[in-house]
Amino acid sequence: MLTRELNLPKEQNFFLLGPRQTGKTTLIRAAFAGKLKEINLLLSDTFRAYAAHPEKIREELKATPDFETHVLIDEVQRIPELLNEVQALIDGGFKQKFILSGSSARKLKRGHANLLGGRAWSYRLFPLTFPETPPSLSLERVLSCGLIPKNVLCNDTDAQENLRSYVDIYLKEEIEAEALSRNIGGFIRFLKTAAQSNAEQLNFSNIADDVGLSSVTIKEYFKILEDTLIGAILPAYAYSERKRHKTAPKFYFFDTGVLRAIQGKVSVPLEQGTFDFGNCFETMVINEAQKISSYLRKDFQLSFLRTAGDVEVDLLIETPRGELFAVEIKSKKRPVAMDFGRGFAAIRDLRKDAKCICVSTTEVPLLVEGEDVLPYAKFFEMLRAL
Repeated sequence: MLTRELNLPKEQNFFLLGPRQTGKTTLIRAAFAGKLKEINLLLSDTFRAYAAHPEKIREELKATPDFETHVLIDEVQRIPELLNEVQALIDGGFKQKFILSGSSARKLKRGHANLLGGRAWSYRLFPLTFPETPPSLSLERVLSCGLIPKNVLCNDTDAQENLRSYVDIYLKEEIEAEALSRNIGGFIRFLKTAAQSNAEQLNFSNIADDVGLSSVTIKEYFKILEDTLIGAILPAYAYSERKRHKTAPKFYFFDTGVLRAIQGKVSVPLEQGTFDFGNCFETMVINEAQKISSYLRKDFQLSFLRTAGDVEVDLLIETPRGELFAVEIKSKKRPVAMDFGRGFAAIRDLRKDAKCICVSTTEVPLLVEGEDVLPYAKFFEMLRAL
């Protein structure tokens, strides 16, 4: 069994959200072994019973034995009304703590669900971080098949089949549940185009033209990807929120294996030096920075820089102390100054105190014309130490 980095609280009610198959239930069962009462809303009979009468849960849980110290309601977004009953139990002095897990925040947000008003903490579970993976796992395997736990633990062929099935399950169980089944074909076309646009600035009008839908619909579809935790928006850096929102953001899928499955490339070997290798490497680095910030409660603000002259810095990391790290992500083993020089000069024009780093696949740290070039693993260690 893989050891996960996320430490779950023992004395608090909490939400645990994360994409499907990231190991939420496995982690919860391991953390609360022998102390857990489970209510799984993926089970049809359980779902039907509580959907018809959410209030039933109050009386049933009052009979919970003392040794069951925690109550897990799995896939809670399927019946948001249950959260009203959970709050009533908490406010009424219910001894056990609640764990509320799910793979989508969309139904909770859209239905104005009761998020318990500070009575429950919030956590996010991602695919594996690098310290959670077996030491023998190669970078090429990570980029090709991603870091969903069961794909890390199986062979390449099985991982590829798992990823194909993952996309089918996502479309069936998440998207049809979002009442998009009337235009599931349009969403499938969008999803493939969104995957081709991974790590690029979003041009909603161009994507709408490619897919044959309105730009308003395309924006809504990207919001669905965010809310079902399939990816995340990376905003543009600016000194003011007004300027930030004027520059188109980027979108990154949460896992490179899932990204490649949506693109239809999961069986194609990744070769260093190709566009696809570089795109997956950049996605992996961005995702790892998000995981570190979330799990270690770093409160990093992540963004990217694109100047009026089209000079770009791939990732900016602002710490709560006001430090700014400018990160260029290059998948080659020996980056040269022209790979990052213009970007670093541009950010230093805005912030002279910016700390500039190039992250690459080099095996040892380098100093290239006065700039630090770090192996990706060393960069992740640096973020953890901030």
